[in-house]
Amino acid sequence: MTHPDRETSLDVRLIHWTGSLFPAYAAARVCYSKLGVEGIAPLESDEAMGIWLRDRVLSRGHWGILEHLDFQFAIRGISRACSHQLVRHRIASYAQQSQRYVDKAAFRYVVPESMRQCPEALDLFRETMNLLGDRYEQMQQLLHQAYPDESKEAVNQDARFILPNACETEMIMTVNGRQLLEISRKRLCSRAQWEIRALFERIRDLVQATVPVVFDNLGPDCAWDRCHEGGCAQAARYKRQPGW
Repeated sequence: MTHPDRETSLDVRLIHWTGSLFPAYAAARVCYSKLGVEGIAPLESDEAMGIWLRDRVLSRGHWGILEHLDFQFAIRGISRACSHQLVRHRIASYAQQSQRYVDKAAFRYVVPESMRQCPEALDLFRETMNLLGDRYEQMQQLLHQAYPDESKEAVNQDARFILPNACETEMIMTVNGRQLLEISRKRLCSRAQWEIRALFERIRDLVQATVPVVFDNLGPDCAWDRCHEGGCAQAARYKRQPGW
């Protein structure tokens, strides 16, 4: 018997950001100000500071100024396969759900769309996920019996060896604005793996809705005429805004 209710879906939330563009604006202005930080006041709105940053700083390629902005995302419904790709971007901070301290009996899992379009593959995939779930619980029981003095965490840390890459995980990712641009340029490419691309499409939408102007140009390398993947033919989807 299969359990489609264990299939999960992507959920991404922006749970915190710096809250204002002033830290980036002040950092940019202090580079050229004789008065120092004390003489720098915010403009009348974040939009005004965003336009100033776009036209006076970002348009010249000085993206490092965005390192003064931080974004924190709560990510749920991605697979372990996806999380392994995500943490390759090292200039970020990650906190990930532990498979040692969290019991993964009846674990939820991610289903690739290609399998949903192939009924035979989907049935086999679901059957395999359920079998692995059963085997995981059996492994826990056997290890508890064999090593009664071991803690639950110690048993879980070995039972987890049979959990699949499809197993759902949860993460918190904190990343600065400059690195967010850099990661998006790679992971929004049409040749990026579909799951991490979907993740960054959600992240892009959240950031652009929260901090427009400065992040209007989140997109893949091909949108910047810098494609290193042999041509993706998707640059038109990411039309650069004036000034960039």
